[in-house]
Amino acid sequence: QLVLNDFVKADIIQVACIGDSITYGSHSSDKVKYSYPAQLSMRLDTRYGIGKYNVTNLGVSGATVQRDGDKPYDQTAAYNVLVSNSWDIAFLMLGTNDAKIYNWNQTNFIHDYKILINN
Repeated sequence: QLVLNDFVKADIIQVACIGDSITYGSHSSDKVKYSYPAQLSMRLDTRYGIGKYNVTNLGVSGATVQRDGDKPYDQTAAYNVLVSNSWDIAFLMLGTNDAKIYNWNQTNFIHDYKILINN
């Protein structure tokens, strides 16, 4: 029975939605229903059947790609979840908070984004 449960679980496609407040759904009337990861999950369930995809919202309000930004994503609990799990699909929507005048450094942004992608 354990082998069967592992097999069934392995068939579930794991999707990580990595991002900032836009991903998290901070200004949504109901982030559980209307954040983009929740909407993606609903659409995947409708198209492919309930439970085929498991979409995880790893959005963090205010998060930056840059490690020297005011809220580096790689120092969040969401990042720990990201790197401690296996994902079949990952969407990255980070950069809005990096564009703040006091955060922006193009060289660091490109460098740190590559590190995030490779992790």
